[in-house]
Amino acid sequence: MYAIVTISGKQFRVKQGDILAVDRLVDSRSTSKKEPLAKGTETDVQAVHFIGGKGVAQVVGAPTVAGAYVRVKVLGEEKGKKVIAFKKVNRNGYHKKQGHRQVYTKIEVLGIHAEGANA
Repeated sequence: MYAIVTISGKQFRVKQGDILAVDRLVDSRSTSKKEPLAKGTETDVQAVHFIGGKGVAQVVGAPTVAGAYVRVKVLGEEKGKKVIAFKKVNRNGYHKKQGHRQVYTKIEVLGIHAEGANA
């Protein structure tokens, strides 16, 4: 069985046991709104758009499947590949070089639950 879910504004096709690197997930209970989810935290992803697979009835949400969720566990954080932004203006002696490394949260899919979806 697999599902299509939205995590951090991006859609992913997931099945049980998958390990994903998604944009940094922050703790909604945090007062600073920038505190990341702690390692080992389990949480539910409610934005399930589709459920399907072999031997499972396909369920399409409008826009989400009612009563369905995907259980995930936070494995930690990691930084992505360095991206260089280089700006230059010809014949004016202007150049600017900036680097950036995006922070990702590594998650593992523990299970797909579709209680109200007859799956």
